[in-house]
Amino acid sequence: MASIDVYTRSIEMKDLYKDNYNPERFLSYCKKCRNFNRLHSCPPFDEDIGSYLDDYPYITLIAVQLFYTEDEIEKYSGEDACMEYTKETLTPVSNQLREILLKLENIYPNTLSLSSGGCNICPDCNRIEGKPCRYPDKMRISPEALGFDMMGILKEYFNIDLQWSKGSLPKYYTLIVGLCSMETLEIASDEIAQLFHN
Repeated sequence: MASIDVYTRSIEMKDLYKDNYNPERFLSYCKKCRNFNRLHSCPPFDEDIGSYLDDYPYITLIAVQLFYTEDEIEKYSGEDACMEYTKETLTPVSNQLREILLKLENIYPNTLSLSSGGCNICPDCNRIEGKPCRYPDKMRISPEALGFDMMGILKEYFNIDLQWSKGSLPKYYTLIVGLCSMETLEIASDEIAQLFHN
């Protein structure tokens, strides 16, 4: 059965911008995604998103890895089976991680979380109809939507290579999120892992 590992790393925001920020490049990737201009959490943004994190000089990066057993990888081979099992196993982890980030915002004052991927709180986002977000208190933007290089961040700060499914399950998937703060936070990976079990 799939298992979870959690890693954390607290750094200065300026370091994240220095080597792993390229909004033009990643906006071009976003334009190819089915969520582009369809979710409130995804580009293009009405506001000047370049200043979105200006109030937060620090960030705690959180990497969550979902590992699959050899039996799972063998059992769910083939594109359809792989996609279905990925949805069955990875989506609940992603949803739980979003709730954990909101809990962390309450535990640590003056923080803002960056979620993983596009928001899926609502079955159909109001943005499609030109209406405001139904849950602005819960919806969060992802680092990649802001122009950050998730592959580079994972490699530089966690020495983890991003893996994808290619007709079969990878050894692991990795979700990378962040908690932006006005001061340095030391959040242990065990603290996050414990929230997954609560």
